[in-house]
Amino acid sequence: MTAKKPDKRGREKRRRQIFLAVGAVISLLILAIFMDLLLNSFMLFNREGDQSLPLPQTELYRNQGLPPGKVLETYPYKVTREHVFFLDRILERYPQEADASLEVVSLLNQIYSQVPSGVGKYYMAIPLRIAYENGMEAYDPDQKIAYGTIQAALSDNAVFLDTWTALESHKQEYIYFRSEDTWTALGAFYGASVLAKATNRLMPELKDYEEHLYISFEGSLVDDSGSLGLAEEYYDRLYFYIHPDGANSEILFQRQEESVIQLEAPTIAKSRGELTAFVGGVFSHSIIKGDLIGGGTLVIVGDTNANILAPWLSALYEEIYVINQRYYLGGPEGFRRIFQEHNVRDLLIVEGMDTMADKDSLSWLRKLGPE
Repeated sequence: MTAKKPDKRGREKRRRQIFLAVGAVISLLILAIFMDLLLNSFMLFNREGDQSLPLPQTELYRNQGLPPGKVLETYPYKVTREHVFFLDRILERYPQEADASLEVVSLLNQIYSQVPSGVGKYYMAIPLRIAYENGMEAYDPDQKIAYGTIQAALSDNAVFLDTWTALESHKQEYIYFRSEDTWTALGAFYGASVLAKATNRLMPELKDYEEHLYISFEGSLVDDSGSLGLAEEYYDRLYFYIHPDGANSEILFQRQEESVIQLEAPTIAKSRGELTAFVGGVFSHSIIKGDLIGGGTLVIVGDTNANILAPWLSALYEEIYVINQRYYLGGPEGFRRIFQEHNVRDLLIVEGMDTMADKDSLSWLRKLGPE
């Protein structure tokens, strides 16, 4: 019986198969290394810290903070007295009961009356997002009426700045968070432009700023409303804007129980996280270095909306003195001393419409009122 001769063609075929298999493994290894480097680069950009580069415009979410191709849900899946729930957002309703806005305005008028006569006095009431949502009129019947009532009740000693109209013309833009009860930095820019016009100051154009996209996050309305939360793809996006020639610097008086710690910090600092990136978190007050030499000092008092607004205003003044109305420790005497020790040109009080209606805001503002 003769032995079978080796099949040359078979050996060549197997050799080619082995070569192709090895090549495929090497290709997969190279692809894995590349993806790992890409992921590390992404993580490096999003790591906590204050160094970041502006993102190309093509990488920014331009659709209400939603990914490309997504649109806002039309029909709510749940409605309560306080909120309207969608899969991609939570809308806070203006309270129909226990509205404290007129009491708040009365206290505001007292505060304005004790400010030196040469100081400009301004007030901003920031509407809730629901005001600009199509088809939500039945769930928000009182907010526009309350807005007009506040405007009429404010003393002639102060100027009411109409943010309602200014924001309405930009309602298709991402000017409000979808899971927070505040405006975004973009919405605050349009608010800053209203003050600039009222004070005859020149506001830089939006294109003059570097725009940064920091993180995605779930806002406070998720917990406050008892919501089950948003799917990760519907998380809010945190944008911030920094002028390339701006100082972006502040002296922050951070509150610790009933005392404060003074520290130097960036006005916008990613390391503080989410909305505390703007000015600070639990702070009493802050002195922001402005960019307009000889522009005087602006004193701004308010809630989180004021914190998001304040960095924009550094372009209009030499100094911004920010008072966190909830945590301020200076009291009436400290508030009066600001006008004695600083070259104050204007006082601006900023509150969301929900803050205006909250009786807690009365106790916060009494920290500034007559003793």
